[in-house]
Amino acid sequence: EVLNAEERDEVWEKAKKQDQARTLIDLVKRKGPKASQLFIEALQRRDAPFAANGLHLQPACVCPLISDLHNH
Repeated sequence: EVLNAEERDEVWEKAKKQDQARTLIDLVKRKGPKASQLFIEALQRRDAPFAANGLHLQPACVCPLISDLHNH
C-alpha cells in the first residue's frame, strides 16, 4: 500500500484537481523510489500513451490513481 487512508483523504479533500495532483505527487515523492515506481506503474496501467510521453500529469488522471495506489 503506497497511500494509507489518511493520505488518500488528504488528496481527496482538495477542491481543485490541480491541487489533488500536486498533493498526490508530493506524497508519493516523500515515500521514496519504490512508491514512485508504483506510481509510474499505475500511470502506465491507466494510460500507457500518456505515460510514454514524459509523464506530464494531468489533473483528470489523479482520481483513478488514488485508488490504484491505495490497493498496492
